[in-house]
Amino acid sequence: MSTSKKLNIGPVAFGLDLANALVLLLLFALAIYYYNQLPAEIPIRFDAKGTPIASRTKATLFVFPVLALVISFILFLMRRQPNIINYPVEVTDENEQALYQQSSQLISGIMLTANVMLLLVCWNIVHVAMEQSEGINSVYLWIPIILMALLAVNAYRRIKQLG
Repeated sequence: MSTSKKLNIGPVAFGLDLANALVLLLLFALAIYYYNQLPAEIPIRFDAKGTPIASRTKATLFVFPVLALVISFILFLMRRQPNIINYPVEVTDENEQALYQQSSQLISGIMLTANVMLLLVCWNIVHVAMEQSEGINSVYLWIPIILMALLAVNAYRRIKQLG
């Protein structure tokens, strides 16, 4: 893949990036808003049923937005280097832009899905810490996993069609 030309990520990846920026803002806002309302110790580890089994200081809540920011930054950098991605078809001048847009959609989708998952976990931890629920609802964790699988299958099918 040529690195000399400017490649366009496409409108879908751009929309996913905007949604990811909103999720990042929500994560930071959640941690900042609830920080003073939380007890000194918050549950941070849960068993398979969602029952808290370990706790840490409430400052641990900031791990989630910082982790989301790091994930976003790494994936953003990866997307800016399309030549490092292993495509399932040969990259030619004819399919280069389409492949880049498809891989950008996949990377942006993975970024958004990972950060939505972190937001859901953070939200559930706040609710458990404030005694608004007895445990984390593990059902919420399946939604991003299913979405990521669907994204990957869709991207793979589209890229194979280009080859």
